[in-house]
Amino acid sequence: MFRSSPFFRSAQSSAQSSLQSSLQSSLQSSPQSKDAADLFYELSSKCEATAQHSFRVFELMQQVTDRLLLPQNEARKYQEAALLHDIGKSEIPFEILTKPTALSAVERVHMQEHSERGARLAKSAEVHIDVQMGLLHHHEWFNGEGYPFGLKGSEIPKIARMVSVIDAYDAMVSDRPYRKAREPAEAISELILGKNTQFDPHAVEIFLNCLAQTGMRLPYTHGMV
Repeated sequence: MFRSSPFFRSAQSSAQSSLQSSLQSSLQSSPQSKDAADLFYELSSKCEATAQHSFRVFELMQQVTDRLLLPQNEARKYQEAALLHDIGKSEIPFEILTKPTALSAVERVHMQEHSERGARLAKSAEVHIDVQMGLLHHHEWFNGEGYPFGLKGSEIPKIARMVSVIDAYDAMVSDRPYRKAREPAEAISELILGKNTQFDPHAVEIFLNCLAQTGMRLPYTHGMV
């Protein structure tokens, strides 16, 4: 299944091959994980660039959960939420996903629907409820100014809070349709500035501490997110 995806056909480097193997070994370990793999395949068929971004967020999350020494079942939830956080974009018009200029107000509303759409897709596939909640709430802000429900602080599921940080970091250091990638140091500064407003400060510290550790691999970045 994975090899038929445009994303995996486009992979060029040995590093990318290593990430493919890591993804497959993680997602083939339970029936629910097979459902997660199927959902990711649907996203990669719709928008390869979004799938690449999701794959990188998954890879970073996997390294974070490894360093936190989480139990396997708990770690898998975080990893699946990272991989699937944007699956709702498979239902968003392609021209909105790839628009090279700023979205209009109407287009922004459509784009913001992806978190709820993703959670519904995950529920239909019987993915674990904790993963569903990670998808639904990964754009909530720690200060309550996010979407879709304006949750704040501890109201936001822990998985969603961690996905939010890693998602933002990869988005900043990757090319987007409307801008070039930012430097990692600049992205780190933005995460720090976003503590207690957009991001859970504890989640930011966990991620930055992991980034600083020897052996932390940064995913191979190519194409637009």
